[in-house]
Amino acid sequence: STEIIHNLRSQTEALIQSGDLELATKCIEYFEPNSLAERRLKEHLRGLIYEYSGNLEKAYSSYLLALEKYGENVNLIRDLASACYQL
Repeated sequence: STEIIHNLRSQTEALIQSGDLELATKCIEYFEPNSLAERRLKEHLRGLIYEYSGNLEKAYSSYLLALEKYGENVNLIRDLASACYQL
């Protein structure tokens, strides 16, 4: 599970940073999470895609949903704070 999380995170973040938001979206949509951490990561990455596409309100909502539904994570809290600051 740790390796799956690491691979999904690194591949999706690379796609997001390169501007290929469509492919990044497909990566997370096809990913079937099997654990709480994987579910949190999927929603967190969805928020990152929204943020990089300029939709800060949806990014905020995704981060908050991930936090409330799947629990705390320092990177998730950081990104939520960043979205709040930009709103």
